[in-house]
Amino acid sequence: MNLDASHLLGYAEKYGTPLYIYDGNAILGQIHKLKSWFPIPEFRVHFAMKALTNRNVLKLVNSTGCGFDTVSIEEMQIALSSGVDPADVNFTPSGAEREEYLFAIEHGIGLHVDNLDMLEFIAKNKPGAEVILRFNPAIRAGGHHQLQVGDEDSKFGLNVRETEVIADYVRRLDVKVVGVHIHVGSDISTVEKYFEAFEFLLQKAHEFRKDLRYINFGGGYKVAYKPGDHETDMHELGRMVTERFIRFQETHHQPMQLIMEPGKFLVGQAGVFLTQATTVKHFRKRSIAYVNSGFNHLIRPMYYGAYHRIENLSRPGAEKDQYHIVGYLCETDTFSSNQEVAEIHPGDILAFYNAGAYCYMMASNYNSRVRPAEILVKDGKDYLIRRRETLQDMLATEVDAGI
Repeated sequence: MNLDASHLLGYAEKYGTPLYIYDGNAILGQIHKLKSWFPIPEFRVHFAMKALTNRNVLKLVNSTGCGFDTVSIEEMQIALSSGVDPADVNFTPSGAEREEYLFAIEHGIGLHVDNLDMLEFIAKNKPGAEVILRFNPAIRAGGHHQLQVGDEDSKFGLNVRETEVIADYVRRLDVKVVGVHIHVGSDISTVEKYFEAFEFLLQKAHEFRKDLRYINFGGGYKVAYKPGDHETDMHELGRMVTERFIRFQETHHQPMQLIMEPGKFLVGQAGVFLTQATTVKHFRKRSIAYVNSGFNHLIRPMYYGAYHRIENLSRPGAEKDQYHIVGYLCETDTFSSNQEVAEIHPGDILAFYNAGAYCYMMASNYNSRVRPAEILVKDGKDYLIRRRETLQDMLATEVDAGI
């Protein structure tokens, strides 16, 4: 995030709060760095759309040659409506309805399959279809237990213990396996866990190599949330994976594309969420600052225990104190506990950093609150990319039943 306090305060005044702001140049910088760390001609970046689906952001990402990873028919439709080539889109569902799989095949979107029932369905209804097998590597890793999607008991992926059964299905069904895929989890900081997963992926690529064109390594790289925070050493991971992938290709004499699916890594640190303090309560042992938002707009702290650094933009030089930052919902609604923030007064503008991924996307209308606006800043210019929701927007889908 390269936007300073004066710019952020200006956007708060211009657009109001709560407000999501995305730094377009920061997003482009992350893409450039990622590509430089994996100097492989066949390397492709597919942005994990579930992190942030605003089409203005998607067009910016796609302008660099990146494709998209989608997890629903709606995300596929959003990706296509942003002008991306269907060949640069993957569909990675888990338990989705069958019509969504058919939509992917009919539109030329790369289809990831993680269950045997769906392999049979595809072979019967779309014989000869190309599929990418998503495996569960049985590797527990991730920053929170709900982010450890590569764990053996996770709902995601084909069970590694059933490799022979899977191979038998592929032999007898009329489908063509053109790729293998894994996703270990999110917020993984250790390079060793990633490389262990990559070796597993290459083993699967060897076993299903006949028609293979894609090796998809997923995403989940950890970014820093606070000064001194540990993060994935992407430079070292890039070196290790690049060397190993080149050796793999030389051994197999088979051109394959290496795909990665970063989400938070590309947009997380490029986002900031602005709120306004509404009141402050001082107790003997702590102070509580309320803001004009809640977990209806930013649920990650309540859902994952996620940390977001909070800054009082209105009083940068004021003495710091420890605050509980809470929201306006009629619910336990805590953004942060005992975080040091410059002295807060009603009316102050507070910035929540690392708010570009899985923040607006998980927003809701709980307590019948409207969702905030989003803006994109690029090359010093700010653009409104989603207006603030209204009560009329919320009521638009209701039907008068004449009761």
